Amino acid sequence: MEFLVKSARPETLKTATLVIAVGEGRKLGETAKAIDGASAGAISALLKRGDLAGKLGQTLLAHNLAGLKAERVLLVGSGKDEELSDRQLRKLVGAAQAVLKGLGGGDAVLALQDLNVKGRDAYGKARLMVETLADGDYQFDRFKSQKAEPRALKKLTLSCDKADLAEVERAARHAQAIAAGMAFTRTSATCRRTSATPATWPRRPRAWPRRTRTSRSRSSTRRSSRNSAPAPSSPWPRAASSRRG
Repeated sequence: MEFLVKSARPETLKTATLVIAVGEGRKLGETAKAIDGASAGAISALLKRGDLAGKLGQTLLAHNLAGLKAERVLLVGSGKDEELSDRQLRKLVGAAQAVLKGLGGGDAVLALQDLNVKGRDAYGKARLMVETLADGDYQFDRFKSQKAEPRALKKLTLSCDKADLAEVERAARHAQAIAAGMAFTRTSATCRRTSATPATWPRRPRAWPRRTRTSRSRSSTRRSSRNSAPAPSSPWPRAASSRRG
């Protein structure tokens, strides 16, 4: 998976799928409002139908909205909290990725810069998002007879404000390095566990080396000498017999 970062306005980006967040109660952030304005209120009209309540992890896919260069717009619910926890952000990003995996588009733009995450700035938020996406893209089928089909999604672009561009780019690099290390560890552990079969265990030699006659005779001599040795004499005088004649 390739990760890119762009500070251009999301509504002007040409992409297969544009991902935006919708809060509970059909609340739109500044970025989502700009996209809605570019589409002449098409997103607001979709939300008024009640197909998406905005609960955390809910998704709604819209096609060919006028005024946008994106082929599709994926609405993802961000819940009612003004600030998300790390777990909530992972759930939101995971829900969006699950939909993107099933589409035929080769790329997507995530316009989620308006989301606030507790204790995280632009760097921390972007890094957590990329780590979650990279982890969700991991798959291991080396030992499977039927290999997984290649996914159409090859590129993800993070949209951000121009002031945060350098920090988000740095976060994406760091997250990819962390995800690559995690993937290597998981693959290594799976290979070791799967390869540890009886066929790969060290086998016992067919015939153990036998004792030679010399070693047998020596051992028998030691045993016989040990048995024939006199018992050590006791330092105490022997008690007189109490038997009467």
